Amino acid sequence: MVALSNNTTIFKLAGEAATNYTIGVQGLVGAITPFEIIRGGFRAVRVNDGYGSDGGVRVTDQGDTCFATEDGICAATRDFAPNQRFGLSLRLSQRLSGWFHGRIAEPTISTAVKENASVISIEAKPVRVAALDFLVPTSEVSQEVRDMIFNGEEWGVDGNEQGVKIVTGLEDDRAQILLKLFTPNFKDRATRTNDYWTFKTLSGYREDVIYKCSREAGTLGGIVTTNSLLYSAGPPSFNSSEGSLDYRVSSPHFESNGKEASGTYDLLIRSDVARCIYGFTSAPIKASIEVLSSDGTSKVASTVINEQDGWLKMSASGFGFSSPIVRAKVTQEKVEAKAVVKKKAIICVKGSSTKKITGQNPKCPQGWKKKI
Repeated sequence: MVALSNNTTIFKLAGEAATNYTIGVQGLVGAITPFEIIRGGFRAVRVNDGYGSDGGVRVTDQGDTCFATEDGICAATRDFAPNQRFGLSLRLSQRLSGWFHGRIAEPTISTAVKENASVISIEAKPVRVAALDFLVPTSEVSQEVRDMIFNGEEWGVDGNEQGVKIVTGLEDDRAQILLKLFTPNFKDRATRTNDYWTFKTLSGYREDVIYKCSREAGTLGGIVTTNSLLYSAGPPSFNSSEGSLDYRVSSPHFESNGKEASGTYDLLIRSDVARCIYGFTSAPIKASIEVLSSDGTSKVASTVINEQDGWLKMSASGFGFSSPIVRAKVTQEKVEAKAVVKKKAIICVKGSSTKKITGQNPKCPQGWKKKI
C-alpha cells in the first residue's frame, strides 16, 4: 500500500474567504507498507468525539497490528521481501523546498519541473528498526525519571488499565533523554523489530543556514534517513567549529534476539545547497563521515561518499548504537593561483630574412640583429 498525506494550515481574517489562499505543502508524509488481508471481527474506525475512536479492533488474535481496518477486514502489517528497493513519484502543484527525513536506506532522489508542476521521485531500501514496548513498575522508575516526567510539563499522557503511557515524538529531544534514563529498565535491548519505508517533510521552524540555502535554491534541499529508533528533529545541525553537519541518533544497543543492532545513516544534499552552506566555489567537493560515540571517540563504520548528478551523497552503516553522533564533514581543496608569466616578442633580422622570437627575455640568435 502506498499512502500519502499532507497537513497544511491557513491563517485568515474573520469573514475572509479561505479560497483567497493557496494550500501549501507543509506536512507531507509518504509511506509504503506491505500488508495481508485478514478477515474477522473487525470494525471500521469511526471518530466519535474528536479525541479517539469507537474502539475498533486494531490487533488480531495472533498479535498482528492492523494499520487499517474496515468492517470484517484487517490490513495486517507484514515485513518487506528481502533485498528489494521500492519507490514512488510525487507530482505537486508547487515547488517543494526544505528537507525530508525518515526511515529508508540508500535513497536516490530526483527532482524536475514539468508542465508547471514539481515532480519528485524517491527510491530506497526499507529499514528494520529495533523498537521498544515494555512496562516498568513505578517502584523501579528512577528518581531522575520521576523528576523529569512529573514536573508539570505537557507530555500528552495517555492511560489504560495497564498503566500510564508517556506520549512524545520519536524526533523530540526529550525522547532521547528518556531513552537513556530508561535504559537500565529495558537492559539496552529492543523488544521487537519492525520494517519501515517512510519519509516526511520537516516543518520550517528552524531558520538556520540549511533552510535558508534550501529556499534560495528553490527546490528540495536534501533528505536524511536512519534506522535509529530516535533521531534528531530536522536536518543535521551545522557545527561551525568543526565545519560539519552533525546528526544525533539513539536506539537500543541490542536487538530483541540479543545481537548488536547495526545502524544505518544516509544523507543526500543538493550540491548547490552544500556550496551555499559552506560558501564553496564550483570546484569539486570532498567529504568525510565518522560516527562519534557518547564519549566522543570515533567508531568504525562503512561509509560511502560521492557527488553525482547534482547531489552529494554520504552514507554510514554497520555502526553500533546507543547514542552516537553521525558527523559529515564537507571540505573543498583550495586551488592555488599560478603566477601568469608574461612573454615578450621581438623581431630579428639577418639580411633580407626575419624571424619572430618569443620568451620571458627573448634574444636574437648569433648573427641576427634585433629590429628596432
